[in-house]
Amino acid sequence: MSKCRTHDSYAMGNHCKLTLPYKNSLTNQAASVGATMVLLWLLALSLLVQLRYTKHEFFLRTAKFTCMRLQPAVQESREWRDERKGFQQAAINFFFSRLAPIKILHLKFSEYDKCPHKNRSPYGLGTFTLGVSCPNPDPSYCGLYGTRRDGSEVMVVECQFAAELNGRGRPIAALCYQNTTTGGRGSRGEAVGGEMCKKWRYPGTELPQLQLPGYLRSPDADVLWYDPANLESFDVSGSRSREVLTTRWIRNRYERTGFSGKGKLEEYGANMALYLLITRYSYGTTKVLIEDTDDRVALPRFWVKKDKIDADLIKRKVSKLNLYCKPSDINVMVKTRQKYHTGYLKNKHNTDNAWLEGPIIHLHDQSDQGSISWSNNGSPLACSTIFARTANFTCTRLQSAAQLSRERRDERNAFQQAATNFFMRTLAPIHILRLWFLEYDKCPHKNRSPYGLGKFTLHVTCPQRDPSYCGLYGTRRDGYEVMVVDCQFAAELNHPGKVIAALCYQNTTTGGRGSRGEAFGGEMCKKWSYPGTQLPQLQLPEYLKSRNADILWYDPANLESFDAYYSKSREVRTTRWILNQYERTGFSGKGKLEEYGANAALYLLITRYSHGTTKVLMEYTDDRVTLPRFWVKKDKIDADLIKRKVSKLALHCSQNDINVMVQTRQRFYTGYLKNKHNTDNAWLEGPIIHLHDQSHSGCFSPYPTHTDARSRKYRWDVLPYTTTPRDFARTFGINSK
Repeated sequence: MSKCRTHDSYAMGNHCKLTLPYKNSLTNQAASVGATMVLLWLLALSLLVQLRYTKHEFFLRTAKFTCMRLQPAVQESREWRDERKGFQQAAINFFFSRLAPIKILHLKFSEYDKCPHKNRSPYGLGTFTLGVSCPNPDPSYCGLYGTRRDGSEVMVVECQFAAELNGRGRPIAALCYQNTTTGGRGSRGEAVGGEMCKKWRYPGTELPQLQLPGYLRSPDADVLWYDPANLESFDVSGSRSREVLTTRWIRNRYERTGFSGKGKLEEYGANMALYLLITRYSYGTTKVLIEDTDDRVALPRFWVKKDKIDADLIKRKVSKLNLYCKPSDINVMVKTRQKYHTGYLKNKHNTDNAWLEGPIIHLHDQSDQGSISWSNNGSPLACSTIFARTANFTCTRLQSAAQLSRERRDERNAFQQAATNFFMRTLAPIHILRLWFLEYDKCPHKNRSPYGLGKFTLHVTCPQRDPSYCGLYGTRRDGYEVMVVDCQFAAELNHPGKVIAALCYQNTTTGGRGSRGEAFGGEMCKKWSYPGTQLPQLQLPEYLKSRNADILWYDPANLESFDAYYSKSREVRTTRWILNQYERTGFSGKGKLEEYGANAALYLLITRYSHGTTKVLMEYTDDRVTLPRFWVKKDKIDADLIKRKVSKLALHCSQNDINVMVQTRQRFYTGYLKNKHNTDNAWLEGPIIHLHDQSHSGCFSPYPTHTDARSRKYRWDVLPYTTTPRDFARTFGINSK
């Protein structure tokens, strides 16, 4: 150790020896700690660098993987976008051509989906909102409703459109209607995974079913364009499509369904079915058995086909719902059954040209624990009694319903007895073995007693070996063959019950198919009434309308038999009236026509070209489709008269346009004209004259109106490529007697 200085010897002598080693120790420790910190810092820096490299490498690898995955997705999205744009352009072109003269100001593409179509090109499906105006100050010229008359009002039109996505882009279905409520609100988007396709499909097919708002389902509601899809337009065996004459199909007068043709039903028009309303009591509530097969809730449905709806058939149908019901339980349910409705039945398969009709029958499970097994689908009802006047059920009090049902049943039984007596008397010597009461309705008659209207099926035999002795056709000659006779009957419900109309004919085809039921709300009365009256018009099958067809009894109603001012009826000598040699109409007398015999009239077949198609102007005043009709009276049908008649439909056609149409007219037919007012003793006769609108954009409005009869409704229909205007015109006449 080094020595201290002299002046430090006293004060710091011992401390020198101790302090110097202590300072050296601190220095060494500080150096050691510093080195450690440096090492730790270097280690951390190394780890950080390594971590950053690893993270960078990870992101590079992830980005590379994602790019590999996104590349085909981007390609698919680009194809989807191109298809969507092409579909949108096709829709725009369609709207511009079909909605003219409506002016489209802007268009919003609300929703889109691409739908598959087996063995055919896929199709696009979309909804659109259009802002439109009418070039004419009066919006009704364009079929629109507006509050201003200056031509500047912007109105909202909602459209649905479906078309193939191939080169031609053939339209499959389209709907356009004015939206006067929501202002066209909606979201712009695309349906992923075919959601829109699945939701819009007509059941059992890949074709779209237009989605109409509730208030547009009525056939009387106004739409700007309505052209639903149908199965008939597509060849079953191949990918090609075809044009079909849809105007020939029977029209559903109850509702628009968004799909046309026969659909998945067996026949055009009414298809017979049975709905069962099965109930039971459970802890103070009434439960009803419902079918919940898909997203639609319905009553259990059964096809009837050619069977008669009686107790035996209902028992067979109920037994299909539950194998554990005792026959005694089913017998009790069927014995105490009630019929709540007969007529049109709502169903997912209904179309604009084919639908279900039949009864809704109520069965109540009266067994102690319920003989039918009930799942969670047995829904409690709001009240203990169900009374269905239509396919939707309205609850009412059991006491008043039972009273009404009792009175109606008594009237019905008396009417059936009157009909039975009539048939036995007028059809003699035919022997009636059995009678089925198929359908019944009670009809009002102004200032007179109401009358009953019914349909019957009879099983009959002829007492002679040869059935022709009784006016029947048979295959046996032993007098034991049972034959089927269908009858229609109408008679007043008071005493003595004057007969109003009757028809009986042998049915050699269907075997008397029909359902036993009652028409509530006057459905049968309205359907069968001669236009403009409350009297029934007999409903003859087409093959019986010919005067040469054989019938057993035919006595139609007429207006002349009823006094115009009083309730009394009178006998008239109908044999003095001129006879319609062309057809039986189901109504006699003068009807609503001015004269017995031929009444002069004029039918106009007005056509125009529109984007490669020929359109024809049709009158849709009621459930009958016909050509525009004009009374001629005693006028001579020449160019001047035709010009006057056309001017009543074409308020916006210039005189020069009308002159050109009339100058180039063609007469396609002259003779008997089919019309709803024709009777067995008064009918329309005259020419069918073809006029073609050759103006550049068409001078007629989309929905013309008749200046003298505003209630008449007209619209343009597309004429199929396979039908010429001449052939189409001739379908509204009968060429020979």
